[in-house]
Amino acid sequence: YSNYTLRPPKKISICGKFPKDSKKSKDPAALCDWDIAVNISGTLSKYTWDTLVKSAPGVAFSEDKGYLLYLYDSDFGVSNYVPGAGRIPPSQFWFNMYNSRYKNTNEGIQKGYDPSAAHSLSVQLWIVATAVVLGILGIG
Repeated sequence: YSNYTLRPPKKISICGKFPKDSKKSKDPAALCDWDIAVNISGTLSKYTWDTLVKSAPGVAFSEDKGYLLYLYDSDFGVSNYVPGAGRIPPSQFWFNMYNSRYKNTNEGIQKGYDPSAAHSLSVQLWIVATAVVLGILGIG
């Protein structure tokens, strides 16, 4: 939205498109391959997309770049319409999918390690001042 959005949408929908070179799209001419959320309305200000639950039917996501996410006014659809004055146009966002290859996120860290219990390495000002004075006097 912006200050020019005089008529915000009552419902918003979100859909996704596979990367062009992935050959996963059943209809390459379609703007969307799957719906992520349809007709979001009310006071919802945050939407979390769980890719394990809400994905393209019959096709698994894979690590790739060039996915598209479309956000649009549900009353007008995702087509390339020209919105009237004060309305939001469909917006597209590029994103990439990646696979986390971590098998053990604590690899290399001692079992039971508590980072908040680690000793502070901060140097006291008086130690620095003493070392500077001793250096100036040629002692040490």
